[in-house]
Amino acid sequence: MLTEDIKIYCPAGLETENRIWISKGLQKAPATEDGFSFESDAYRPGLPWRVPEAEETAVLFTTDAERTPSRTIGLSKLPEDIADIFIRIGLPGITSDDELKILRKHHAADYIAAMEGMYAYMGSFQCDSPEAFSKIGVVINEPDKRSVTINLKNGCLTGLHLDSWDRLDIGKLDTATNRICFNLGAQDRFFLFTNLSVKTLCGWVEQQLSVNPYLMSKNELCQLFFTHWPEYPVVKLRVKPFEAYIAPTENLIHDGCTEGGKQKDICCTARGYFNVADNIKKHVHGH
Repeated sequence: MLTEDIKIYCPAGLETENRIWISKGLQKAPATEDGFSFESDAYRPGLPWRVPEAEETAVLFTTDAERTPSRTIGLSKLPEDIADIFIRIGLPGITSDDELKILRKHHAADYIAAMEGMYAYMGSFQCDSPEAFSKIGVVINEPDKRSVTINLKNGCLTGLHLDSWDRLDIGKLDTATNRICFNLGAQDRFFLFTNLSVKTLCGWVEQQLSVNPYLMSKNELCQLFFTHWPEYPVVKLRVKPFEAYIAPTENLIHDGCTEGGKQKDICCTARGYFNVADNIKKHVHGH
């Protein structure tokens, strides 16, 4: 059963139909798969995926754009004039970092204009502390993978995880920056997450396992959750080409996913204090 906690906000103009699926709990990842190694303690969603029941959908979606960003996942769409530049210069079809370098060289003015436009649009979601805006940039992932996040230190897939950009203690993760990530590829990509905030996870661990979660590392907390609540489902959220998700990735267990894809996955990410409501306000008032 899903616990009511983190919810998805889907603004007007983006349909909720065929947007989410739910996993059959959690599964320990294999040592290797398709030539990729997983970290030894990695977990991923268990198959099969299924369409959620009506009551599960009600638990997962919200119509409240003002909901606190540390407990909300938002969706958005890149303005067409910016998306059209990316399409015209062929960005969605590239297959490697080398091809990206060539594209940036051959279409320098258009590429810079589109990237600046996209980053400015990302900035319209900032709710406070604009100095926290930090560009992670464009990343290219393999298609048709249930897990895509790689630990750059060892080259292994991490599986489901909590981000650690802000280096905050477990008790302060609801104050962390969140992220906005645009799909710049030619096909759907997916954001995987458990709809439980770290505070909720800590409450479960404290009550049911009688240990103090606030003395743990993020990884230790994740491992306790994976091993003691393996039946808890993972949500798979569809992010279509030129759509973005905004998510508190320091405060919820998550991963990226490219299942079903045939072409390389291309995305661009920034970190900051982002909030769907702030973007709506700015566009309604014409700023």
